[in-house]
Amino acid sequence: MGMSYKRAWQFVETMNAMFQEPLVRRIRGGAKGGGTQVTEAGEVVMTEFRTLEAEARRAGEPHVTWLRAMLNDIPERK
Repeated sequence: MGMSYKRAWQFVETMNAMFQEPLVRRIRGGAKGGGTQVTEAGEVVMTEFRTLEAEARRAGEPHVTWLRAMLNDIPERK
């Protein structure tokens, strides 16, 4: 993901604080090391966000197509 473990956890903790229920749960270590688990609330939020993304993409596509058509042709993609 291109970020440190600490930074990733800061994002997770921020998201967990923003929502009524935690989105990610930390699983304590042990013989197998522990880890994380997306909660039911996290699954619902991810599904809703992916739906929002898809709807925004569909709604914006005609505008993006129009804007691309207005661009100059750039030789060799420079």
